Amino acid sequence: MNNKKKIIYDIKDKKKYILLSFLFALSIGQVAFFEGNHVHLLRSLANNNYLLLNKDWLTNEIDHVPFFTFISTYIIKYFSLIGLNILHIVLSLVCSLSILYICKINFSNYDFKKIIYFWFLLLLLIFEEKSFAYGVAGQFVLNPVYQPSTFGVLIISSLACFAYRKETLSVILLILSANIHPTYIIHAFFLICGYLIYLLIYKDYKIFFKISFLSLILIAPIILYLISNIFISNLQIYLEGQSIMAEKRIPHHAMVKSWFSYKDLQTLLLICFSLLLTYKNKRLFIPLSFVFLSTIILTIIQYFTSNNFLGLLFPWRSSVYIVPICSMIILTKILIIFDNKYLKLGSKLHLYLTSLAFLLIISLTLNGIFESYKSHKNYKTNYPISSLIKEYKNSITKILIPTNLEHIRLNTGLPIFVDWKTVPYKNDALIRWYERIKLTNAFYDSDEVENKKRLFIKINNKEHISHILVKDNDKNKIFNGCEYLFRDHGYLFYDLSECSNFKDLISVR
Repeated sequence: MNNKKKIIYDIKDKKKYILLSFLFALSIGQVAFFEGNHVHLLRSLANNNYLLLNKDWLTNEIDHVPFFTFISTYIIKYFSLIGLNILHIVLSLVCSLSILYICKINFSNYDFKKIIYFWFLLLLLIFEEKSFAYGVAGQFVLNPVYQPSTFGVLIISSLACFAYRKETLSVILLILSANIHPTYIIHAFFLICGYLIYLLIYKDYKIFFKISFLSLILIAPIILYLISNIFISNLQIYLEGQSIMAEKRIPHHAMVKSWFSYKDLQTLLLICFSLLLTYKNKRLFIPLSFVFLSTIILTIIQYFTSNNFLGLLFPWRSSVYIVPICSMIILTKILIIFDNKYLKLGSKLHLYLTSLAFLLIISLTLNGIFESYKSHKNYKTNYPISSLIKEYKNSITKILIPTNLEHIRLNTGLPIFVDWKTVPYKNDALIRWYERIKLTNAFYDSDEVENKKRLFIKINNKEHISHILVKDNDKNKIFNGCEYLFRDHGYLFYDLSECSNFKDLISVR
């Protein structure tokens, strides 16, 4: 094959890869705004004057993901929320292409066009099924929600770039992911150490010093930001804040004893087997091995010490990008074996199976699109309370709600006293958040009118409450004689200024 024909075939192959990756991105789907971890958009929406969110107390606390907020703010400003949907699709596409090129270079002697449709079908299936695409501790790099962790796909891209000797771009992408989502800082450190070990072993000192210096320069801004804005020097506050976050708010992510199960042993075996398949490609094997060993060592230490600081570093979060890479490396090897034994390019069997694979890809893609459409269409039906509350937005200054109704804040665009989902990340603010949680839960759990009054006064002293949402049950005798604004889905909504039982309490501040 002459060079001209080779270039034409390469262009055709790349177009095919992009098309199939686009179908993969659509198959991931997108849940409606504002569900799940869309709470990270709170400050971006407030910056765009989304109703009254700029008056919510949390928007005035220190932002732990400033770069993510910056990006999202300007996308919303110039492209509306649809811009975030498009960015999510782009990141999903990047994820797919990055994993593909990692597999291609690991099996560089094999002609991928023979199995490309089967490969993408398997990629769609593992992300659909989740077990072999998600990491441990309920963490993942890509799902239907646009959030800071989604930028972890840049870590996968970084590894792909390093494997193809694009070291500078590799470091830029890696540090970019850490700047957007600071929990990736430790994982950026792991992977850069892996890159540097490879460069030392193969005596490429020029590149070694180049990426070392570049890494330090690029990571410095987010490190300085976190030290100057998040770090607390008071040891008691520091330890109490970490205890609240690690042991009470997210033990399922931060404490190994809370999330570890026998299923995670399957993940370990999968990674180990995949590393054996990358052994000949040292540009993949050495960085991945270093990340894997570092992760295992720190996870074991956290398991036996239950150290909150180590738990909140999430060293096991490296699994969110290692697992999908390793899964696809193993599946690629299986496909190659199957192809060498049973398939012949151009044969009827190959044609039939390829056609079937493509049809299944289209089917999964359409399913992802349908699920996204259904999610957006049914969202108002799923959360009708938000729409009802929003009708009174002109008279609302602050709402007291049960702490488990985390969808209220974003879907109404109105400030609330507190919920369980959205937390500040500076330790002193985290302590104040937890005090609000305890007060609110105690208020809603109390049966005694006088005790409810005392708790409400404490709540109102922190922030003036204009409206309240309560369950329609016998625990709310304090509202007897008050006229509610609406009754729906087992809840009552009151304007406290119109409730005689609360007029005196509201004035006590």
